[in-house]
Amino acid sequence: MIVANTPANIAVNKATDTIPVVYTTFSDPVEIGLGTNLSHPGGNVTGASQLNASLGPKRLKPAHELLPAATDHTLLVNPNDPTRAEKFMTEVRDAATRLGLQIHVLRAGTDAEIESVLTGFA
Repeated sequence: MIVANTPANIAVNKATDTIPVVYTTFSDPVEIGLGTNLSHPGGNVTGASQLNASLGPKRLKPAHELLPAATDHTLLVNPNDPTRAEKFMTEVRDAATRLGLQIHVLRAGTDAEIESVLTGFA
């Protein structure tokens, strides 16, 4: 078995289709070619992602179930990766609409920006 993180996991995935590969990544594993979908990646590759647009809606539902009276939710996104940020926001907004929730977006890509938007939010 090979355990690798990005970018090594991409190279290992291309190098073998027989040795089991366990990956860790901060990217969308499907988007970077590490599998066909999150539930069943296929082939010899499996792993965990720290950042995936499709997880946003999955995280919103339990939050709504725990706090059903809360109808406004805030999403913090990194504008320095506009493609991923837009995909993430679209998926979360779609899930929020299905649940009857309102999403407010805060954009911050640096420590100072995060501090600033959170200070302004409080």
